[in-house]
This record gives sequence, C-alpha cells and structure tokens, in this order.
Amino acid sequence: MSTKLSQKQIGQRITEIRKTKGLTQEELAAKAGTTKSYISKIENKVTEVRISTLQKIVEIGLGE
Repeated sequence: MSTKLSQKQIGQRITEIRKTKGLTQEELAAKAGTTKSYISKIENKVTEVRISTLQKIVEIGLGE
C-alpha cells in the first residue's frame, strides 16, 4: 500500500490537525517560522510545500 500523499491531501490534513489543536493559521505560521499566507496557500492547494517547511509545520507547529 502506498503512503504517498497528494498536495490536496497534505493541505487537508494540516487543516484538520490545526483546527483540532485550536490553532489559527497565524498561530501555526508563527510556531513553524513561516507566514499565515504560506499556510493558507498550502491548505488551499495553491502552492507546493517544501519538505523542510512541511517538517517544521508538522513537528514544531503541530507537535506531531
């Protein structure tokens, strides 16, 4: 079974976890060292996320 996620799935999952943790896009961005605009673009599938940035968002921003 493949564990590869599409950009859409990544954005959806970040949104789900962020909301579950009660974080705004702005709060998540501040924790991960990026901007609210970039988080929004990732969640809305407007831009592809770099692996290094995704790692910061997940590990530092979302604590996953």
